[in-house]
Amino acid sequence: MERPIRGGPLIGRAKQCDEDDAAHQEAIMDVITLFEQAMAAKEDMRKQYAECKDSSSERRALLQKNLDDEAWKDYQVKKTLLGCVQEIKKYQSQNPLDAQRKQNDDLCYSS
Repeated sequence: MERPIRGGPLIGRAKQCDEDDAAHQEAIMDVITLFEQAMAAKEDMRKQYAECKDSSSERRALLQKNLDDEAWKDYQVKKTLLGCVQEIKKYQSQNPLDAQRKQNDDLCYSS
């Protein structure tokens, strides 16, 4: 026979928050993957422009600067997104409901 869960609504809400946080982390990681793919494509473009001899050196320098600026922006966005993931993890580890929920789980699900 299953024992009732103590603090059910509160614990249920905490579990839902954890699931939401995990979904947010996964979505952010998906965006980071897209940024990494875009960064790789821009790096390929940089290499192709470096090999291009049809453009003037001024034009190549301008393109190089533009690609450098874009790479820096991409790096900053990726760094910010990784920071968001870390903040979510930090919040989860400091969540005061975690200790209560773990204690309830131990009490309710132990044999």
